[in-house]
Amino acid sequence: MPAFLLLTFDGIHDVIKAEKLLLGLGLACDLVPTPRMLSSDCGMSIECSASDRPRLQELKNRGILCCKGLHLPDE
Repeated sequence: MPAFLLLTFDGIHDVIKAEKLLLGLGLACDLVPTPRMLSSDCGMSIECSASDRPRLQELKNRGILCCKGLHLPDE
């Protein structure tokens, strides 16, 4: 299993909002440039531990985390 996953967004405001949310929930995350092969909408993504994927997916499904997608490096 990969060590990390990337959260992609439509815009930088969504990135900043999500980073604040994740840090507030005690989840480790880093801002990183978005690889062009994943998206050209926003130049920044959030990198999180791949082990947090179920929790992140739940937050996304419930509309709490407004990200465009969750991507493992091999996807």
